[in-house]
Amino acid sequence: MSTDAIELADSLGLERVVALAGYDGAHQAVRFAAERPNRMSGLALIGPLLAPVADRAMQVMWERLIARGMPYALRSVADLGMANLPEDERTRWAQSLEGHVGADVLLAMWRSTDLAESRPFLDRVRCPAVVLAGELNLAIPVQWAARVAERLPQGRLVEVKGAGVAMGLTHAAQAREAILELARAA
Repeated sequence: MSTDAIELADSLGLERVVALAGYDGAHQAVRFAAERPNRMSGLALIGPLLAPVADRAMQVMWERLIARGMPYALRSVADLGMANLPEDERTRWAQSLEGHVGADVLLAMWRSTDLAESRPFLDRVRCPAVVLAGELNLAIPVQWAARVAERLPQGRLVEVKGAGVAMGLTHAAQAREAILELARAA
């Protein structure tokens, strides 16, 4: 994935980039930033799920939710992550993902979290970094994001008030402003 990102930046004629990633994809962005510091202007992580910050409890939760069926699992996530939205919007969001997100993909994501050791890479990131955490994110609590921000040499935690797991949808303006602030400073 890091190679793909470099090739994309090269094809666009970009010498330096601000990498943006969320959830389990944060590991690849952190690794990219650590291994290619000359290409990085900044790093933005949304609700990063990095091992060993996370523990097996999340995998077990997903296994149990999915065992009851994908509609149930997706609606449960909508209720947890977007509690601030009306019920009909949470229902529409969950239903929009049915058939597009496979149980095997979600389970593989959670199971792989334990395999992608991120600590050595966090310590090697030299660019400014912002870590966005949703105040109401029960899947990836603020404390987990805070530990990631603390490990980044130039990390800064931005807690988005009232946001859950889907802050990019429910609190896009606040997330966008924090990322733009990082990009402007880079």
